[in-house]
Amino acid sequence: MKMRRALGVIGLTVGLHACSFAPVNVEIQRATLSKIPEVPAAQTLDATLLVAIPEAANAYDTTQLAYSTAPYQVAYYARTEWADTPANMLHVLLVRTLERTHRFRAVVTPPDTGRPEYALHTQLLELRDDFTTEPAQAVVAMRVELGAGTHTVAAREFVEREPLREKNPAAGVAAANEAISRLLAEVARFVVEHSGVTPR
Repeated sequence: MKMRRALGVIGLTVGLHACSFAPVNVEIQRATLSKIPEVPAAQTLDATLLVAIPEAANAYDTTQLAYSTAPYQVAYYARTEWADTPANMLHVLLVRTLERTHRFRAVVTPPDTGRPEYALHTQLLELRDDFTTEPAQAVVAMRVELGAGTHTVAAREFVEREPLREKNPAAGVAAANEAISRLLAEVARFVVEHSGVTPR
């Protein structure tokens, strides 16, 4: 009886020891920003637009998905990440959206800069799920500056919000895509409106 009890304790100890060193397989979900808005075609200018890669505030210069449960705080989901940094994904979406306007002879990106008549510089200020509101919502904010030569033609900050259908990362990704699609359409209108005259 004592022998069985001792063997049982040894077996339990070995089992716990093995479990404590077993690798934990946590599957990470990869999410993308990919929704491009429909935008009206504009009169084409004989001008080139350079779209610089967006800068990002430190909290959003990462592949981690951000959320807030209290004011002035940012945390990150453990098992869901962006497939690339939001700035890189937004760059692709910005270029494709602006190409759809047909406003410019060409839309170029670094390092193929040449001597463009216009340049668009952007900064991602915010991209997070906000759980301090009811309902929770995805929030995206971006500062946009359109330049011509060494001069700033116009600058503006855009903010879009989209309610989450559920309180989970997948719903946050879906809401972020909707919000960003609307924001991209607004940026396109802004660029078209302020690029009406080819700079000298």
